[in-house]
Amino acid sequence: MKQQQLHAIIMESLAFERAVLPANIEMKQDIDMNCGSILCDKTQIQQIVINLCNNAKHAMAEKGGTLTVDLHQVRTSFGTSDTILEALELKISDTGHGRDAETLTKVIDPFLTIKGVGGTGLRLSAINGIIELMNGHISVISEIGEGTTYIIQFPVGIEHEEVTSIRSKVQTPSSFQCILLVDDETSIRDSIQRILIRKGFTVDSAEDGKQALDLFLANSGRYDLIVTDLSMPIMSGADLTVEIRKRGLKIPIILSTGNLGTADQEGYSNIGIDVCLKKPWTAEELIACIREFGA
Repeated sequence: MKQQQLHAIIMESLAFERAVLPANIEMKQDIDMNCGSILCDKTQIQQIVINLCNNAKHAMAEKGGTLTVDLHQVRTSFGTSDTILEALELKISDTGHGRDAETLTKVIDPFLTIKGVGGTGLRLSAINGIIELMNGHISVISEIGEGTTYIIQFPVGIEHEEVTSIRSKVQTPSSFQCILLVDDETSIRDSIQRILIRKGFTVDSAEDGKQALDLFLANSGRYDLIVTDLSMPIMSGADLTVEIRKRGLKIPIILSTGNLGTADQEGYSNIGIDVCLKKPWTAEELIACIREFGA
């Protein structure tokens, strides 16, 4: 993370979003170009903006509507603190179907399924984890039939001592920085993604082998390691491995499976699996395995 101008990152992200916006959805923006800088990771900010915009588009897909993105500098407190700080406040709003009060109270829950997100999509729990690492805060306002507004606040101009404090929250990952996570179970995929992000990794996710293969081939230089489930629809983790290996690609692959006898391990090794994790495994075991690979 480094000090950067948030408005420039958002404008770049919105240019991409505008190009793929459906005809029945209008985009409005009010971006203050004179805001202070914040400590952030550009790629993760782009992920947040694009994924929240995608959520908004999904909510308005049937009837259309308006996607509104605002950025302004405000004075506010963070969490339970009474200290008032300068902050950048990013609002992403839609005029879609909205959410009821019960769902809204659990909207950051990593196990809550609001909608399926494929490809590089992040669940709100993962987005929340990223924002927390930047010392920010996210909240959601929504009513049935009245749309949804995501409000994200980042402190402005953090000093060096505070930068060190934030970085100390993240355990330094191994030499592997970017992981492609593949699992068809939404709750499992999202919870693992959030844990890995909190450990300092960048994580993209896919819900089946075919989606993962397309993502990997389009961005093969981005990924350092693949963690995949075995049994998935469309394309299994084993078939994904075969497709990657027959292209001569050497990326390490960790396979998660409930069937792991001696013969199974030999078979998986023969197709190019580097390590097998037998279910049920813990997050600590997965992270230890990833770090061992990077040693």
